[in-house]
Amino acid sequence: MKCTSKTQDGQPCRTHARAGSEFCIFHDTSYASQRRAAQSRGGSKSSQLKVMPTPPFEIDLDDPRRIPKLMTFLANGVIREGMDAKIAYAVCYLADCAMRAHKAGELTERVEQLEFLQRVEDGEHATRISSPTGSSTQFEDDEEGPTGP
Repeated sequence: MKCTSKTQDGQPCRTHARAGSEFCIFHDTSYASQRRAAQSRGGSKSSQLKVMPTPPFEIDLDDPRRIPKLMTFLANGVIREGMDAKIAYAVCYLADCAMRAHKAGELTERVEQLEFLQRVEDGEHATRISSPTGSSTQFEDDEEGPTGP
């Protein structure tokens, strides 16, 4: 059953009535003090920004080998030290994104290497060029084309 009261603009209230009443919790005058107290409690939560405790090591998402150590730190923080699970979840999500980015970079490098080998096998000239980071290898076709006997 719908609430029988009207909204501030004169429209019928569309909220369901409370059990045993013809009004919803917003229009039931016998429930007004409890409703105000609940609304007050809802707005009294601390809005202070929560931060992750500083780990005893450098956080380096550029090195995928260090990410498991970070995740272990976060798991122990949640389980043993009462770290906010939302913080741990957010940092783990970022670490997972970093791991996926590293994996994508590795796969891209492997594809480039295979393409280079295929071009060499097909008799095309290709030269290796280093990327700005020096970690992955890119390839560039020679403009002169294959040399014959």
